[in-house]
Amino acid sequence: QGIPQFHALSSNDGSQLLTRLNDIRGENSQLRHQLDLANQRLKDLDHRLQIMKDLRVRSNNSSTLLYQDILAVPQCEVIHIAVVCAGHSASRQAVTLIKSLLFYRHNPLHFHFVSDSVAELILGTLFRTWGVPAATERYSGRNMPKYSGLLDSENMLG
Repeated sequence: QGIPQFHALSSNDGSQLLTRLNDIRGENSQLRHQLDLANQRLKDLDHRLQIMKDLRVRSNNSSTLLYQDILAVPQCEVIHIAVVCAGHSASRQAVTLIKSLLFYRHNPLHFHFVSDSVAELILGTLFRTWGVPAATERYSGRNMPKYSGLLDSENMLG
């Protein structure tokens, strides 16, 4: 009863086991990465709470930090922004929005554009020529027919 039973594995079983082992290793790596991010967020929160405690002690000091600064998004966290944009006119408006976001940002940004081919060409050219650090973009919906599908694209985001 207590003696383990060993069975011979066929080559197919062995390859399935190797595939499954590689899948598990990948999942393990992703979980470790998520755990590292959670630990970093916890450290950031502990640091912010300590600052808030120090502020209570020194509340009469005029050089105290604002609570908004303390409760801001962590410095390295990427902020994802979705923009629905099609055509020349909408692209001009999107450029104004993007410039404003880039000017006031403190964190890396990743733009998700749901756009037609015209807007993708315009916005893609701008991002390549501006060479903005810590700003990336991704495009989808390139084959949208003109004037149709924008509401469907907005529904995809919601």
